[in-house]
Amino acid sequence: MTDTPAPRTDVPLMEMQDVYVSYHGDISILNGLNLKIPEGKITGIIGPNGAGKSTALKTLYGFLKPQRGEIRLAGERIDGLEPYQFIERGIAYVPQNRSLFNDLSVEDNLRLGCWVFRKDKARMARALERAYAQFPILKQKRKDMAGSMSGGQQRFLELARALALEPKIVMLDEPTAMIAPKLSQELYA
Repeated sequence: MTDTPAPRTDVPLMEMQDVYVSYHGDISILNGLNLKIPEGKITGIIGPNGAGKSTALKTLYGFLKPQRGEIRLAGERIDGLEPYQFIERGIAYVPQNRSLFNDLSVEDNLRLGCWVFRKDKARMARALERAYAQFPILKQKRKDMAGSMSGGQQRFLELARALALEPKIVMLDEPTAMIAPKLSQELYA
């Protein structure tokens, strides 16, 4: 008797099939976009300004609804979901433009990232500890207002807030835009 391996599946973790998206109904941005994101791989969308990279990410995350085409997560169709439902499915999104609450502390911003499990105090404590371990500067500045930090430090906070969800997928839109090259290297690390 031989062990039979489990059947191999070629279903991508996430994919877009023939997706069309427009702004205001008549400004066409994505025209038949196909994209496959394999599990366990870093996948990038590369192109010039205005090519639709941010639009593709916003569509993948449910901020924009396709006029045509399908979006799937592990084979399940998800193109009709609202953005908050993506969090429940283990998908985090860090937009290109800052998304922090500038007048709240670093720690309060991190706590807001844990909103979906706010009643689980132990999990929230673990998420904060993990964020401070991954980004030690955030621990040093945990009482500071988020808006008072440098652009790179703010980006670390946004990423730490997304990672607090323990996502399967993290979508980063222009992760190193407008930050110093040294901090860019740290971010990628």
